[in-house]
Amino acid sequence: LSSIQKFVRKYQPKIGSHSFLAGLHKFIHLQLTPKSENKHQNSDPSYVVQWTFRGSVLTEACVPTGVDGDELSYAREALK
Repeated sequence: LSSIQKFVRKYQPKIGSHSFLAGLHKFIHLQLTPKSENKHQNSDPSYVVQWTFRGSVLTEACVPTGVDGDELSYAREALK
């Protein structure tokens, strides 16, 4: 969980990352609380949420970071 927290802290201020971060939040919430009041209810302990998204969600938010200006660092870190 600490790697997720680091990623969120690093990219939360970047407007292009908001759709991915919102989806990540919902994904984690659905996985951890499957009995919540949503249409994805399931009491099976082996319940697994699958998240499918377009690659453009990652590449459109890419911004140069670091000293080398690596534009794909956001996408790489998001997939860790």
